[in-house]
Amino acid sequence: MRMRLVYLTILLFSIYATPAHAASLESQLRSLIEPHPGTVAVAIRNLTTGEEFLHNADLPMPTASLIKFPVMVEAYRQAKSGTVDLQELTKLSAGDAP
Repeated sequence: MRMRLVYLTILLFSIYATPAHAASLESQLRSLIEPHPGTVAVAIRNLTTGEEFLHNADLPMPTASLIKFPVMVEAYRQAKSGTVDLQELTKLSAGDAP
């Protein structure tokens, strides 16, 4: 179940990151959601076009390890722009927590 959810998340990010397609965002996502045996919740917006798709968007879902995926997407984005160096080690201390 967890791997299916991770796979679905990766597919959703892939679709979101690709250029415009003939099919709408909704039709692309529904084709992934409908055959999935579990409960799926999606809230996604194309920041370029403003197109969005909501499916069970207000349904609370356990995120578990899935939060790591968008965090890594952002880390790689910042590495590409030169904001962070992924080879640099950072030591966190108790004073770093809010």
